[in-house]
Amino acid sequence: MIVLTGMSETAIQNQIYLALITYCLHVLIQLETKSKKTSD
Repeated sequence: MIVLTGMSETAIQNQIYLALITYCLHVLIQLETKSKKTSD
């Protein structure tokens, strides 16, 4: 796990964007693995 530190507005925005991107990638990976399991 990565711990990001920084209290400036830019640092907080970067952490939010990184969290959103990570969440979206997680959802996409879940969708891909489920679709591969059902297609077999």
